[in-house]
Amino acid sequence: MSDVLNEVTGNFGKWQLCAILIIFLCKIPAVWFLSIILFTAPAPKSGDFWCQPPDNITNHTEWVLQSHPIRKYGTDKEFQIDFCRVYKDAYDDKTIKLFEFSKGDNVSIRENRKVMPCVNFHFNSDFHSVIREYKLVCSRRLLANLSQSLHIVGLLIGGIVAHFMLKRFSPKTVMLNGMLAQIFFGIMCGQTKYFELHALLRCLVAACCSAMVASGQLIIADITGGRAKTVSIVLYELFWSIGLIILPGLSIFFNNWSHLYIVISVPTLIMVFLHRFIPDSPRWMLLHDRIKKSKEILVRSAEVNKRDVPNQIDDLLSLAAGACTSQQEKEATWISLWYESKCSLLPIYYAWAIFVLLFNTMILNMSSLGQKFLHFNVVMMGFSELIGMFIGLYLIMYTRRKWIWVGFLNMAAGLCTYSVWLIPSTIKDTHQTGLAMIACIALKTTISSAMALLTACTADLFVPEQKKIVMLSATIWSRAWILWAPFVGALNTFGSLVPVSVMAMLTVIGGFLCTTIGYDQINKAKSHLKNTNVELILNKENCKLLESKS
Repeated sequence: MSDVLNEVTGNFGKWQLCAILIIFLCKIPAVWFLSIILFTAPAPKSGDFWCQPPDNITNHTEWVLQSHPIRKYGTDKEFQIDFCRVYKDAYDDKTIKLFEFSKGDNVSIRENRKVMPCVNFHFNSDFHSVIREYKLVCSRRLLANLSQSLHIVGLLIGGIVAHFMLKRFSPKTVMLNGMLAQIFFGIMCGQTKYFELHALLRCLVAACCSAMVASGQLIIADITGGRAKTVSIVLYELFWSIGLIILPGLSIFFNNWSHLYIVISVPTLIMVFLHRFIPDSPRWMLLHDRIKKSKEILVRSAEVNKRDVPNQIDDLLSLAAGACTSQQEKEATWISLWYESKCSLLPIYYAWAIFVLLFNTMILNMSSLGQKFLHFNVVMMGFSELIGMFIGLYLIMYTRRKWIWVGFLNMAAGLCTYSVWLIPSTIKDTHQTGLAMIACIALKTTISSAMALLTACTADLFVPEQKKIVMLSATIWSRAWILWAPFVGALNTFGSLVPVSVMAMLTVIGGFLCTTIGYDQINKAKSHLKNTNVELILNKENCKLLESKS
């Protein structure tokens, strides 16, 4: 089957280039919807919200000072207002009249007053975000992380649903339906007034993006071949980084969170119009016995790439369709992998889990380095991903021990990242953030190189019958681990450097796993070569015995 397809389409040409450039665009809305929470749900600063005052209160500044507890620290002049709690008697008319919201603070009366959690909140008029819309402050702050986790659940569900849809519908059809649904759910996500519906819509949008990406990756893998396939799969991830670089610019021009959801949803219409230029998978058509449609796709590719079509194309495609069906019947199951695979699955699965988790967590953790430089930091994360992808691609294409190289790079970057604890606290906050960001850029670069390697080379570790189930199971397993990504960033409650330290530790572990995979492959290659040499020696000895007898 592969012979006739590759003979007509070739490994790469103008036909493939036009198709994959359009498919690459699917990655951009996927990263937009994943990272949008950085700009739609920023952590509120001191003074952005406070407990809702009584209707007859006009001086909100004095209300905050007199009705909220104060957490004192440092010298007597340094204090922090607890905006999440209010004095129980703050809403009593007698208390309001007693304080009269005069300047100063009656400490003796304040210390004897009891406090309670705030129920309703008033927000600063300049603070526009999902936090304000759904009151996601204080005890409800974790709901923002929950909505991000539901988005990741959508990615997981979307990948599974797309797998089963692709058994019945062609990849091009699945991609188009995913685009249309993503536009609708994305726009609705920014218009709803209920948090529960907003979180559900985020889950549905993520599922649509996952279906688009999965079907696009299948088409790329089917229409390219050889080294061009490896390059195309790695560059597919490159457009994820390009989308990440563009997003901060969009958030500057559209600072209203509701408008921002519309802005990142509507551009998918461009892909809908360009969708007709994307070919369907000829391999999928053969698998479902649609020989005529497969022939049309191949003839069109031959015209564009200026290649010859065999005279017996119909007979060759009929034979290929039968071989395709036979090959599908021989595909391994997930259970059989553990008994028949010549590779150790645990290092591969956990390497996927760690690096996919880190790849997403590094982005979502940018807010822990401060909102002031968030836009710049996110752009730098995007550029570091670009560099990391090219490093990974170079190691894949031009080195023999790529797994070992990637493993060592990640272990070195992870260990060096711990130097952020040596940053002196006496220097300016901007300098501290800059030095911490340099460590994060180095970490993100090596993590991206590992992602390029895992995406492009994992399947090569297995025989053809096992490749499909390995990639599917690794993807599902790793996406389940991303559920922890929002909560890794929440560790900044214990210090801004705690999430970075945790990610550095995971990077070291992931690098060690990649190194383990690399050395395992070397040992197996040596063992295979040794067995081959032994067979050759035995064959030579047998030939000599036969000659002596004759």
